[in-house]
Amino acid sequence: MSDFDVTKWKTDVYCWDRKAYVEEVCTYLEKTYETTYYRYAVGMLADCIDLYVVCTKDIETHGIVITHKNGVLGKNHHLAIRNKALAGALAWMKELCLLPKNRKPEPKPVDPKIAKFLRGPFE
Repeated sequence: MSDFDVTKWKTDVYCWDRKAYVEEVCTYLEKTYETTYYRYAVGMLADCIDLYVVCTKDIETHGIVITHKNGVLGKNHHLAIRNKALAGALAWMKELCLLPKNRKPEPKPVDPKIAKFLRGPFE
């Protein structure tokens, strides 16, 4: 595991580190589901977050309302793009069971005495 905090980039988009995010999420999924099958889907999730971060940076720089090339004031197009990227990221997170609603509960630790009993007498 790295020192990357998978949530810090949400409050500071300049902290976004795609490679660290992918590794952190893949490590979590590999431990949880014991497979590397999810790596491609995590890459697609990271693509959505990349786009979200780029749009957020532009919105922070230029604002919600911008002057277009023809001199007309209007909304920043990055708002709509960011919303679609967010929807895509949420869809991938749902698919990967990364949202709290979709997570499987972690098994409770078993008392060693009960575990020994469950293994049976022939151990």
